[in-house]
Amino acid sequence: MRRRDLLAGVGGAAVVGAGGYLAVSTDDGRIDPVAVDTFETPNSAASELRVPVEGQVTVVDLFATWCQPCKPALDALRTVQAETTDIAFVSVTNEVLGGELSRDDVLAWWDAYGGAWPVGHDPEGSLLASLGASTLPYTAVVDPNGRVVWAETGVPDPERVSQAIDDARP
Repeated sequence: MRRRDLLAGVGGAAVVGAGGYLAVSTDDGRIDPVAVDTFETPNSAASELRVPVEGQVTVVDLFATWCQPCKPALDALRTVQAETTDIAFVSVTNEVLGGELSRDDVLAWWDAYGGAWPVGHDPEGSLLASLGASTLPYTAVVDPNGRVVWAETGVPDPERVSQAIDDARP
């Protein structure tokens, strides 16, 4: 029995370790933009935003307020954003609002941990599905033509995100 537990543990660790990089596979590598509602913050008006941003390199961050690794993931993205000026950044949650989680709760969380870019809400999870994301945090870099050039689950390495941005530039 102990051997079986050991093998299960080793196998589980291999799955977790391999899950850090997630390649998005679509017919031509492109994703269709998804309309998300943005929250009113100092860096975005309450409106609608199509993600990825058409014609721009876009860094897409998928997060949730309950997700502990999402906090350091946003730290990493803030580091990258501070070094770039011509890249669109957007963070999106698909959490259900109402009941125990309100719009104000998301905004308070964003004020504490978020970045200086728009934050959106996609309650149907359309963007999550479009990107093929299965865990959070999830970060993707999309080129101006809508092709995902890099995607990763977990806390992203700022150097890898910066390299992916360079790879995505025309």
